[in-house]
Amino acid sequence: VDFRFLKNFNIYAFGECALEMKRFNYTREFSMKMGGNAERLKLRQQLGLSAPTTETPLTVGSPEYRAVAEKYGRLNPTYDGNFIEDADYFVVREVSLSYDCSDLLRDFGAVSYLKGLTLGMSVRNLWRTTKYSGIDVETNYAGSRSVTVGQEFLTLETPRTWNFWVKLGL
Repeated sequence: VDFRFLKNFNIYAFGECALEMKRFNYTREFSMKMGGNAERLKLRQQLGLSAPTTETPLTVGSPEYRAVAEKYGRLNPTYDGNFIEDADYFVVREVSLSYDCSDLLRDFGAVSYLKGLTLGMSVRNLWRTTKYSGIDVETNYAGSRSVTVGQEFLTLETPRTWNFWVKLGL
C-alpha cells in the first residue's frame, strides 16, 4: 500500500503472509531432550513416572490419566513428528512515513541548490502473527534456502529496526 495524503505526506506499508506451512521446531525438541521443559516434568509427576513429590499421581486408567498420558506422549522428544507445527504467518514487514519538502524549497528559493528534499522514517518487522510456538517462523538454523528453511534450531528472531532518512534531489 502506498498512499499520499495532505499533499506532501506519503505512507507506505508492506506485508507478507504464508499459508499451509509446516515447520520442525528443533529448539523445542532439544529442550525436551535436555529435560528443561517444566510442562513435561509436571506431566511426569502427575503420571507417577518421577520421584515421589507432594503431588499425588493420577489413577491409572482414569480419563484424567489418559488425557495427561496423551499430552505427555505428544511431548516425547524421540519422535520428531511431535515437533512439526503449523507455521502460517502474517507479518507487517515495513511501514514508512515521509514528507516531501519540495514546496518549502520553492518558498525559500532554494530550488536552484536542491531540486528535492524528502524526510522520512520507517520501521521494519513491525508486527507478526503466527500459530508457530518457536522464536521466529521465518528464520532457519543454517541461514540458507535449502530444506533447512523448514527447521529452526536455537535461532534468534528477526529484529525490529527503525530507520530515519533524508533524500536529496540535486
